[in-house]
Amino acid sequence: MTFAFKSESFEVKLPNALIKGVLNCLDSIFVQGNFADKAVAHMLKEQKAWGSRDRKTAANLVYSIVRKHLLFKAFAQSVLDVSDENPEDYISALFVTGVLHADTSIEWISASGFALKESDTSELILQHPALRYSIQDWIYSVIQKDWGVLSDPL
Repeated sequence: MTFAFKSESFEVKLPNALIKGVLNCLDSIFVQGNFADKAVAHMLKEQKAWGSRDRKTAANLVYSIVRKHLLFKAFAQSVLDVSDENPEDYISALFVTGVLHADTSIEWISASGFALKESDTSELILQHPALRYSIQDWIYSVIQKDWGVLSDPL
């Protein structure tokens, strides 16, 4: 499936059913406001044809995106020029960023040759250190004030 944004175009090489299931799950979480565990359980319940590998990949991808949501949101806004005002593009951008920045290897191809690495997000993290932990700036400030600078990932 190909995802096109103003600045980039990505072709993700995953089963279409898995992509659609994850996109629907992300929509359920970030647009409809459902809890991640309930949305993932619903996604897995609906997809009876998925094997254990597909179920694991989909669940891991959704939870990774939820965990790193603020970082991925900042990346989508600054690099892909996508805001959360357009829910469909925003969810697609979160999905693509999650695939490119996956905790586990996911087979994918990018038509533009673009690959997201930690170094690609380092400038965003320098501007907003709280993004490293995917927490709000105000929470990061309180932690810094009370316990000093956070240096190692949580």
